[in-house]
Amino acid sequence: MDVVSEFTNQLNAEWLPAFCKPRGYPIESFLANKVVSEADAADFLRALPFIEVDERGQFSLPRSKAKEVIFWDGHFSNPQVRMTLWIEPVVTVAAMARLHLDYGWPLECLGMQSSKWEFDITAFHSLDPEHEHIAGEVKATTAELNKFLAGLALCCARGSHDCAGEKPPQVNAHKKWKGLMRSRAGIFWALGPNSDSRVHRVTYQEDGTIILTRTSHEDLRFPLVK
Repeated sequence: MDVVSEFTNQLNAEWLPAFCKPRGYPIESFLANKVVSEADAADFLRALPFIEVDERGQFSLPRSKAKEVIFWDGHFSNPQVRMTLWIEPVVTVAAMARLHLDYGWPLECLGMQSSKWEFDITAFHSLDPEHEHIAGEVKATTAELNKFLAGLALCCARGSHDCAGEKPPQVNAHKKWKGLMRSRAGIFWALGPNSDSRVHRVTYQEDGTIILTRTSHEDLRFPLVK
C-alpha cells in the first residue's frame, strides 16, 4: 500500500471518527476534496509512534501550547459548511517527524504552536528552555508561503513598527516578526506542502531590523552545544 492510501485509510478509520464523535459532527459531512502529498503523508505517518493523539483526535508534543487538529470545520453551525482536511497541521506534524527522526531533536524539546500563537513549530534547546531555537511557520500552498515570506521580509526591514491598517496577510507576517523579536530564535523554518521547506538563519540588528538568510537544512540539526 502506498503512503497516501495508508494515510487516507487511517484518516477514515481513526482520526475522522475521533474528531467527529465528541463534537457531534456526522462523518458524512467530511468533504474529501484535498489530497495530502506523498512526502507529507510519509512524514506524518513517521510521527505516529511518538506523537500524542487524544480521544478527540488532537495531536500534541511536550512543548505544544495548543493541540492540533487536522480537520477544518469552519463555522459548523452553517449546514452548508462541510469539514475538509486541514493541510497546515498535516505539514506541521510531518515537520515534527523530521526534527525528531532526521535532525535528532529530543521529544521534550519540541512543540506545535507557541505561547502567543506566533509559530506553528517550536524547538527549544535545553540550555535556553524559555526561548525558541527554531521557530516555524506553515502555509497550505507554495503561493501562500511566497506571499507570507515577502510580507515578513518587509517587517524585518522596517524594524520596530506596528501594523495598524494593514491587510490580514501583512498582519499575519507582522505577528511572526513580533514572535521573532520576542524569542530571538536563531533559525526560522518556513514550510509549505510537498517538501517545500526553506530554512533561514536569523540575525538581529542593533537598529531593530532582522536579516533572514537562506541556509542549509543541516542547520535544523539539534545543536550539541549552544
